[in-house]
Amino acid sequence: LKLVAKGPDDAEITILDAATVGIALDAIPLTGPIVFRDFELSNATLRFEATSQGDLVGWSDLLTGDDTAGRNARPVSEIFAIDRIVVSGLDLQYAVQGDDRRMNLEDLSFEVDNKGRTGNRRNDLGRGPGWYELDTKLKRPGLFDLTIDGGLDIDTLDAELNALDL
Repeated sequence: LKLVAKGPDDAEITILDAATVGIALDAIPLTGPIVFRDFELSNATLRFEATSQGDLVGWSDLLTGDDTAGRNARPVSEIFAIDRIVVSGLDLQYAVQGDDRRMNLEDLSFEVDNKGRTGNRRNDLGRGPGWYELDTKLKRPGLFDLTIDGGLDIDTLDAELNALDL
């Protein structure tokens, strides 16, 4: 899988390159969101390149858009739901244009399991349908082991942390 974007000079930039991607759907419902039971990504490279002003090259069209047809008027939680995301062997690269130095974090792995410790349910935290429970570990062997317990709203990207251990 490759995710390719156009930079400011219309040059193609590969922002995600993955050797293996697996997607398991529960079902495509007649009403309600499409439920992804599993989304797995392995041996991938995720690239972030910033301009000197701090803008991420190639990501802006994925994160925002001018949808005049109203297709994106619905909240994300009405379009899809994800039970489990597993990423292994992720290399993260960050660079600023014009600077030869790069930050590389290699062999990252993490899992976001909406089932969490409390069973297969969404964690609305008393707020709404976009909230999911996070019971996640982000690991880089020999460097760090990060554990997150909380919630994330996929509609607004708001997060609530109950515990964060590094």
